[in-house]
Amino acid sequence: MMTTAILDPVRVDAITQRASRVKPGRTLLALFVGVFTLAGWLAAKGFMVVWAVATLAWAAAAEGWESARGPSRRQQIAVLTSRVEHLATENRRLGGSG
Repeated sequence: MMTTAILDPVRVDAITQRASRVKPGRTLLALFVGVFTLAGWLAAKGFMVVWAVATLAWAAAAEGWESARGPSRRQQIAVLTSRVEHLATENRRLGGSG
């Protein structure tokens, strides 16, 4: 009596018809494809993490290398040239000779 009262609002016939239309081969294929989709997604996320870590490590190593060696001769010349050009501009602006 209790079971009948619980199942009354449930449309058992509709559920049975829908379950009979399910094709096991297609269901297995969907599960098979889903597993590979999940594996591909996880691999892509893993690759993104590895790429980010490798990129940051490379940049840190390059920055450390340059810090340890100091500025190159070319960088020193570029800074000094820039300073000279700035001073020459200021000199002309202030009406100096040169």
